[in-house]
Amino acid sequence: MVDESYVDVSGVSVHYRFSKGSKPRKNLVIVDVNGKREWDGIRFIERIQEWGISVYYPDYPDALDSKDTLSSKSADYVKLSPKFYSDFIYSLHLKNTMLIGSGVNGDVALRCAMEYPERCSNIIVINAPGYDDYKIELYKVQKPVLLIWGDSGGYQSIMRGQSYHDLISDSVFKVFDKSAEPHVDKTEKFYSLLKNYIAED
Repeated sequence: MVDESYVDVSGVSVHYRFSKGSKPRKNLVIVDVNGKREWDGIRFIERIQEWGISVYYPDYPDALDSKDTLSSKSADYVKLSPKFYSDFIYSLHLKNTMLIGSGVNGDVALRCAMEYPERCSNIIVINAPGYDDYKIELYKVQKPVLLIWGDSGGYQSIMRGQSYHDLISDSVFKVFDKSAEPHVDKTEKFYSLLKNYIAED
């Protein structure tokens, strides 16, 4: 069952959906700064909750999406969004929290781990596009990271995933064959990998 609520995050009332699992000390927050809602199509909240994990899916607030704080550029999302997710986790008093994001959201999650390591326990990244400074920053990530790439992005994309793996000391890198978006077009394989990864944590 998926519930809805609001929480004050740095003075902004933020709507979020959530489902409480049977393991209250294990949480997962979905990073989605561009509101794609891709996770709804694979019933992500419901599936993860079945494993006993509490899932939280905050709406990235319009109040933060202004010319003064955030532009539509991916680089700006990566630089400015981590604070929102850190504050969201803090506002709900969540502990042992994993972050998951695909595309630019994966880079946001990684930056959150760099800037606010006390807020997260693990990071799950899918097909991150990279950003200007990632090659000189990712070594700062000191959390366990699962990197999932689809091979349909071509050689350059896979090599970027490999470079993430090389730069992040505690990382696992998996490439899905014949896949553009592993969580969407290889859903059951994705869930199997994710479940095993979380169980080993």
